[in-house]
Amino acid sequence: MIRKKESINNDLHKIWMFSCISTFTVISILVFLGIGRDVTAITIDFKFYHPYAHNFFGSFASQLSTDLYSSSPIKHIEWIPTPFYTLIFLSPITLFGSRILFYILGLIIGYIIIISIYRILNKDIFQSFSKKAKGIALFLFILNPYFLYDCISVSTNSVFACFILYGFATEKRIIRILCFIFAAMTRVNFIFSYFSLVTSLLIIRPKGSKSILRDSIPSLIIYTIFWILFYSTYPGNGLNYLFFTEGQGIDFLSKYSNEIYNSYFNSNIDIFYWKPNLIETIKTIIQNPKVLSFIFHSWAIKLSATLGFPYEYLFRNNFGYWLSKPIVTSYFILIMLPGLYLSLINLFSNEIDLKIKSIILYSLIFLSINSLFIGIPRYIIGTHLSFIIAWVSIIDFKYYKSSYLSKK
Repeated sequence: MIRKKESINNDLHKIWMFSCISTFTVISILVFLGIGRDVTAITIDFKFYHPYAHNFFGSFASQLSTDLYSSSPIKHIEWIPTPFYTLIFLSPITLFGSRILFYILGLIIGYIIIISIYRILNKDIFQSFSKKAKGIALFLFILNPYFLYDCISVSTNSVFACFILYGFATEKRIIRILCFIFAAMTRVNFIFSYFSLVTSLLIIRPKGSKSILRDSIPSLIIYTIFWILFYSTYPGNGLNYLFFTEGQGIDFLSKYSNEIYNSYFNSNIDIFYWKPNLIETIKTIIQNPKVLSFIFHSWAIKLSATLGFPYEYLFRNNFGYWLSKPIVTSYFILIMLPGLYLSLINLFSNEIDLKIKSIILYSLIFLSINSLFIGIPRYIIGTHLSFIIAWVSIIDFKYYKSSYLSKK
């Protein structure tokens, strides 16, 4: 009887995963066909990284790559993109000249992320959650519109999330270490993720935290090397993004950011390329309440944008999919925003497992730090699982019943 029940539960798990993969596949095909099979135009990543890859391959570049390069307004970039992402993940276009192959690569990334979430939710730390709750969490995860867009467009954010999530999902230590290293080689804001991870583990101190910290050290070393060789060449030095508000759906703040910039900082360089001095910037912020107020309120607006409410972008659409905009806003209102507040509640609840608390704290720190600089929803792809977990844990009576009984 017990074996039969376990078999039913396993079948239920597989049904949920198959349903999620099928849903993701169907929607992605509809989007792929609807935009004329050109997924490179979905996010801005391709425009920024492709010129470097095309010039690198030179005469070996495909005709499609040449055509895209010729029609792009960006022909030369003064910074050096991460070669790991640029040369490998754009190769379906740059070397093989196939939009379909590029799209298939995006599908594979999406599948790996879904399978990783499935494995994570089936770890021991979530054993108190009902099977139905886990299935709902997985389904809500894939319904995030930005998860779909970034996966099929093979953005740096989806590749980064793929490595991070699979690293936590796998039981093999060497694969986990390699996944963290690959993540460090993909995005410059890996350091935010690393800082959030280390901080949450040191504060919460769940069982097994020392092992994860040890496994993350090689990725920090590789990140340092990539920072010296590549990331340090990126526009600005990071601090400039405290005052940068363009290209995030919050251009209405540009008037105020330019006013702050021109009034308190002696520089004629565009904010995007500006490299402010750390000490001088801190002094200016502390000594001028107006600057501090701007940073705080721009952070609050960027945070809401990161959660999925990109303000002005809700009224812009390059592909004619206007129905996707209400879906984006509904997901923000019903899932992400409540998930944020519920995460804060769960963080201080005695009913929540320490490992789950460390996941929640990691996500909150990462969200807060990242939003201080950039307010784009796709930057927390994968991390949004934490807010879904918080949302589901509140409505999952079995979780609280199990937690209560375990204390009796």
